[in-house]
Amino acid sequence: MLIPYDGILSPFLRRKRTRVALPYVQGRVVDIGCGCGELARHVDSARYVGVDKDTTIVHVARTMYPHHTFYTMDEFYNVTNRATKFDTVASLAVLEHVENPLDFMLFLKSLLAENGKIVITTPHPRSEAIQSLGGKIGLFGSHAHQEHKKLFDAQDAAELMNSTDIQIVTGKTFLFGMNQLFVLGSKK
Repeated sequence: MLIPYDGILSPFLRRKRTRVALPYVQGRVVDIGCGCGELARHVDSARYVGVDKDTTIVHVARTMYPHHTFYTMDEFYNVTNRATKFDTVASLAVLEHVENPLDFMLFLKSLLAENGKIVITTPHPRSEAIQSLGGKIGLFGSHAHQEHKKLFDAQDAAELMNSTDIQIVTGKTFLFGMNQLFVLGSKK
């Protein structure tokens, strides 16, 4: 199925991000910024909820994975209550797009069950030039790079997490250091 906004390498990047995140995904999963549902492919439909702000991409995800649950952000707020918690809160390649990273991390934390983990990926700042060029020539989705608000390195991420009472449990780079994975948990 043709995915809106894709560049030539976008499917490859989605698969790589998901593959790196999968070892840390367990229990009930909410996928914030789920896109077309790449993570849903690997998580049983009874344990998965995907959420995205883009109504078009949510429609694509629902079509590709009809047994999984997908919501737009507005729908998610309307059908869940504040008591709904998840063992894994995944947000792959989203943090760099949000206006207020602190509020976003607090939102992710609010969805977390006791002893749960937040699993995020984000491009490393060293990838900026490659992403810009790749977006211009169609290797990556051009809109994605244009929508980046801030790229985080490990120090930026640690400072952000310290402000939220969340700690980095695991952090590593992948794709030749151009992307990062952070697994986060509540401070004890």
